Amino acid sequence: MIQTIDDRTEVFQKLRYAKHARGRHVTADVPRLGLRKGDRLHPSKSLWDVGQFERTTPPFQCLFWRFDESQRLRFRSPLFDIEGVNVCSWSKDLLHTWDLGPLLRYIATVLMFFITIPLWHSKASNVPAEENYKSALLQMKAKLNQHYERKRADVDWKRKGSEVSWFTLLLLFFCTLQLLRPVCTMRC
Repeated sequence: MIQTIDDRTEVFQKLRYAKHARGRHVTADVPRLGLRKGDRLHPSKSLWDVGQFERTTPPFQCLFWRFDESQRLRFRSPLFDIEGVNVCSWSKDLLHTWDLGPLLRYIATVLMFFITIPLWHSKASNVPAEENYKSALLQMKAKLNQHYERKRADVDWKRKGSEVSWFTLLLLFFCTLQLLRPVCTMRC
């Protein structure tokens, strides 16, 4: 809570914008207001535009977000402004925490391993590696389609099964990268 113009001035003198800090942050501690170096000014109900901090007439409330580099959560979710919504009212879902996370990376890594080893590569020595990878991928797709043909006769498969329609080297490559970071887990 910024009570006086002196409070606002003191905080403003220590506020800086930095892209790496993801916005306006405090460059030095302000113990009287409970602020620490690195706390980031964040939009709130009473201060929608953090660029208006120095123009807002006291008294007003503002929100500073404190985090360290090891934390995944960097911004306060506006969902928490809805009455009754809190960390305890959320639930994890398998799709985002498992299927699109570690399981996706594991399966893509295994498939890339099979494509890069000479299991399905040409026996000729003058074939470029990229052509061998494409050949291995085509053979893998053929095996997958044979599997689907056998499964389509099963009634349960028609109800529950799904089939991969887009299967490329680029897809496997991006899935093996660390672009898909683990989902933050919260406990009540």
